[in-house]
Amino acid sequence: MVRAPVEKYSAGKLEQHVNVIPEELINHDEYYLFAISYVSNKQELDKILQEEVNKQYFNLESGLVVRCHVIKHECETFDKDILIHGDIVLFNLHYIAFDGGSVKPFLTDLQNAYNNNIVLNTNSIQYIDYAIYERQMLDDDSSDSDINQARIYWKTILDGYNTEKHLLPYD
Repeated sequence: MVRAPVEKYSAGKLEQHVNVIPEELINHDEYYLFAISYVSNKQELDKILQEEVNKQYFNLESGLVVRCHVIKHECETFDKDILIHGDIVLFNLHYIAFDGGSVKPFLTDLQNAYNNNIVLNTNSIQYIDYAIYERQMLDDDSSDSDINQARIYWKTILDGYNTEKHLLPYD
């Protein structure tokens, strides 16, 4: 989702298109938002945190759904390049890109990268890879395909039950 803007068309359908990130990323602003702020008191921090709730930072049509905001406390030994105790790294994520099930893997990876000073594998499978695979499976008409074998299995298991679709309201 981070590289896949959502567009709504006149028929009311949503479509996603994956933006390819060039090998040498010149302008990150097209893919995610990043900010650094410096605060010297709690009021300044509270103001920034209130502003982060604002949804103006996100733009679904261009795919901007992730914002990272580093908030540093100014002090006597202030160094702009080093995080110290009390500094905050805030991830502001639009719900369309980040659901409840994503929290634990994200925090685990973040903690692992931070504690072990490692770069995580960026070649892992993305949701879009699964969606493409699923579409290929569903389009496979051969009688011995996995999807058709699954259909036969569930038809056998549910034989005798009313499997008519119920008309439930939806958005």
